Amino acid sequence: MGKGTATIVTAAVAVLTLTACSTNETSPETREKISSAVTSTEEVTSGGGFRSSIEASASSLASSIGGAWDQAKLTAFVAAFRTAYPNLASDRDDQSIETILEDTCADIDANTSEQELVTKVTQRATNGGTVPTDDQARHILQLVKATCP
Repeated sequence: MGKGTATIVTAAVAVLTLTACSTNETSPETREKISSAVTSTEEVTSGGGFRSSIEASASSLASSIGGAWDQAKLTAFVAAFRTAYPNLASDRDDQSIETILEDTCADIDANTSEQELVTKVTQRATNGGTVPTDDQARHILQLVKATCP
């Protein structure tokens, strides 16, 4: 936690302390909450354990969201491919269509040339004897580019 954040937390604890102490009727429960807040603040500002705990939780959450997002993108790509190219999607399972996306994204990451990408998409999208036209392959490539992470 940065010094600015620690200062804000410390100031907030001080305000709570002053507010609670300004009344003559500070209950033991309120004193315990203040003591706990001060202890937590000291741990945050000195130990860093709180920060690492938050970072670990955030990382875990981001990872699970990322997995769900990736699956959502795969599902959307498969649906778009099936809708736009029923003859290329006929008798194909979802995994076969997902592979078009995954392998082409890997090629894009490897800085494969545009023409080579079109050629590879043509090969991957071919379904039995049904070969996508050059325009179809280019459109599929655009769908892939829009979907890649």
